[in-house]
Amino acid sequence: MSHKLLVLSNGAGEDAIAAKVLRELPDELRARVVCCPLVGPGRAYTDYELCGPRVLPPSEGLFRESWILALKDLTQGVIAGHLRQLKFLRSVREKVGLAVAVGDLFPVLWATLGGASRTLFVGTAKSVYHHPYSWPERWILSRYVRESLVRDQATAERLGQLGLRARWLGNAMMDEVQPQGTALPFDQELPVLTLFPGSRGQAPETLSYQLDVLQEVNRNRPVQAGVALAPGTEREALVRPALQKGWDYSPEGDVLTDGSTKIHLLSGVLGDLLSVSSVALGQAGTANE
Repeated sequence: MSHKLLVLSNGAGEDAIAAKVLRELPDELRARVVCCPLVGPGRAYTDYELCGPRVLPPSEGLFRESWILALKDLTQGVIAGHLRQLKFLRSVREKVGLAVAVGDLFPVLWATLGGASRTLFVGTAKSVYHHPYSWPERWILSRYVRESLVRDQATAERLGQLGLRARWLGNAMMDEVQPQGTALPFDQELPVLTLFPGSRGQAPETLSYQLDVLQEVNRNRPVQAGVALAPGTEREALVRPALQKGWDYSPEGDVLTDGSTKIHLLSGVLGDLLSVSSVALGQAGTANE
């Protein structure tokens, strides 16, 4: 692993964002990429070499939402897993030419503590419009990061005013969410809702809850909906709780129905789906943003 470009990210959404950024690199640079997903299996990195131990927390990153989830993480080896990652990063630090930390400050800290000599930060989580970077975070970025690529121009300008090296080159979450002209199977006379069940383990239960909401909406105004499937979603597992509530699923058309409402399961057409939707409903992370 000589003079590699090491990518660190901390979650499924961050992995997907990093993979999008990597696709824009020249081929000779992409050949030097190795990816270290700090949280989760790193499914988005199908075209790249993975390195380091995997950490699959029971909370799936939602430990801030519940002390019970946080306790499960603590008691089921999450901290030990992250320390193993840190040990691995230190063992390969001399072979890394540049570390790219994607997400929040956790990948930055692990790149720094892992001994990376140069770190580039792709910030996806914070903006001056909501949850601005705190002064401890700004101190870490100013001291340990070569440059920060943030999610909007206003954030870049504010960090620059505070003495940080920051630029805005686009929003990797949104720049590729553009309509491609794909024909979608919707009735043009009815409003469309987009459902985001997310990519976490509770996605089937989340979708089942969203369908309850959709049925309630449909009692007052007929609607139709499309489910934006996360990459790697197993459809049969996703719809199982809905089937137990009386919904029917047709694999041929990828359609859920309760007799009066059709729900289309869609993959790879997020821009087109959002372009025809009036409302998006979700308990996902990056997808909701």
